Order: sequence, then C-alpha cells, then structure tokens
Amino acid sequence: MPPRITIRNANSFVQIDSNFKNMELLYKSSIVLTSQDAMGVYTDIGLPAGRSGLLVAVRDTTASGGCHTRMQAANVMRIYADQGALNRTVTVYLFASISDDTLPKVPKVVIRDPATGRVIFSSTKRYLKVLGVFAGNLEKDQEASATFPGKTIAIIQCMRPEYERFTTGGTPSQPSFTIILHKGLMRVNGDTAYVKNGLTRMFTSLGGGVNNEFTISPARYIYIDVTGY
Repeated sequence: MPPRITIRNANSFVQIDSNFKNMELLYKSSIVLTSQDAMGVYTDIGLPAGRSGLLVAVRDTTASGGCHTRMQAANVMRIYADQGALNRTVTVYLFASISDDTLPKVPKVVIRDPATGRVIFSSTKRYLKVLGVFAGNLEKDQEASATFPGKTIAIIQCMRPEYERFTTGGTPSQPSFTIILHKGLMRVNGDTAYVKNGLTRMFTSLGGGVNNEFTISPARYIYIDVTGY
C-alpha cells in the first residue's frame, strides 16, 4: 500500500485524505433574498469558472421554514426561501477542490502527494469539515434534525424531494391526477440543523397514458462545520 495521510474528526468522517481532492473554502458571503417568483423568494449567486468540485453550503437561521438551492445554469446557483421571506439574509459558503494556484506566498505548512506533487493539505486553507449526513425519505411536512454541540453549522443540499403524482379518477386512457411539487428546506437553530420536506405547489389535471401512482421522496443533506469560518 502506498504512503498516505488520512485525518478524521471525532465522528470518524474523513476531513483530509491524500487519495481525494480535498475541498477548500473559496468564500463566505451574506446574501439578501431580493427577488420573488411562484417558487418563493430568491437571490442568484455566480459560481467561478475554472474551478472543479464546486459545492454550496447554506446557513439559514430562520425560526421556521428554511431555504433550498437550485442550479439555474452551469455557473449560477439560486438560493430559494419561503414566500414571505423577502429581504431575509442567509449565509453562503462556497467550496471547491483545492488548487495549488491559490496558495498564498506566506509561511505555511504544506503536505503534498510525493507521487504527483498535488497539495493535500495547507495550513493557510479552510477546508470542508463534515459533521454528519442525512440520507433517507422525508414524507410531506416531515422534519429531521441533528445536533452538534458547540458547532456553527451549514448544510449542503445534495438531493431533495421533488414531486408526487396521485391518480384521482378518470379512465385508464385519460386518468385525472394531482401533481404535488415539494421543496427540501434547510435551516439552523443554534447548534441544531433541520431539514424538512415542504409543499410548494399543487396541480390537478387530465392526461393520457397509464393509470398509475408514484412518489419520489428521497433526500440527502450534508451537515458541515463552519465554526470560525
């Protein structure tokens, strides 16, 4: 087995591993949700070109509801929140795979892969630190939570509940059905993170095809430690 370095946190999640491209913090920003459409209130953030592995984490400290993320284009991420949240402020953290080009020219500790020269760790960087993961099904209006004492938490939305279709009548060739669009909501209260499957819009219509029912409700979120970031 070749030489390697692995650094884990108290929860046994890998923080730094020489076999992987570790994630560095590019920036932290407080954004104000200034626009509105049928899905809620939102603000778009631009993602930098030329960087790989971009991840957006959000810290929304509202007392209820929350926010969710949606890719609008290859370089645009939209941060949505509930209706009525116009001009609310949320904190956004943008991470990317570590780049040698961003290493400051100051005294530092740097660990490199001896085979490739790639930077594994630099003491000048702030890295993505995983506290926990939620992966499972969330039913309508169901909320899950996780507490990490003493930590400042942000959440990365990897996959969120999308929609349900329920056949409500009609014939096999032209059933009537209801489609419910969902949104996965994220929020933080103190040192507790909450994720929720919330209703956003409902449609009732007639359509052709097979008379069936289906539900899509999986969700996956990563809780990260941004204490001191």
